[in-house]
Amino acid sequence: MKPTTIMCLLALVFFTNTNGQSIQDARKLTDNEQYENASSIYQELLSKTPNDVNLYYYFADNLLLCDNLDSARIMFFKGRSIDSSNTLIKIGNAKIFLDKIGVKESKLSSE
Repeated sequence: MKPTTIMCLLALVFFTNTNGQSIQDARKLTDNEQYENASSIYQELLSKTPNDVNLYYYFADNLLLCDNLDSARIMFFKGRSIDSSNTLIKIGNAKIFLDKIGVKESKLSSE
């Protein structure tokens, strides 16, 4: 192979790795409590695939974990408007309900 071909292939691989954020990357960041970085990835992914209901769930779940309840509600609502029968969205709505009635606080105070 010619050196220029090799350099082009290496540049392509580098470009693909740096810009190819995935839902798994965002979920890992959420698991590691890097909520703002995860939110950035979710926003990028939603701009590319705005009808992916699962993305709305994971983004909203990330927002819930960083105590951003209002934004999480909005994301769950957007996901529900796309597919109201999606199981993850139903789980998300249940999380919002539980948070609303204070299950999180009562669970923490009993420990």
